[in-house]
Amino acid sequence: AVKQDIEANLAEPGLSVAALALRHGCTPRLIQRLFESEGVSFTDYVLAVEVAGVLLLAGIVAAVILAKRELD
Repeated sequence: AVKQDIEANLAEPGLSVAALALRHGCTPRLIQRLFESEGVSFTDYVLAVEVAGVLLLAGIVAAVILAKRELD
């Protein structure tokens, strides 16, 4: 649920460990521990989700450009 919350609120300027903890009714430390148990920090996870979004968008743009060239 926490990861889905991050993905859904990625563009929000107030996205933070504290904000997530408040929404999920737990402590910020518990949020940090959840990520640490997977070998990643909260910040690294957020950056990875952002990069994945950019790469997905770039792939979509490239596909549209290629499709347009095929039609021309």
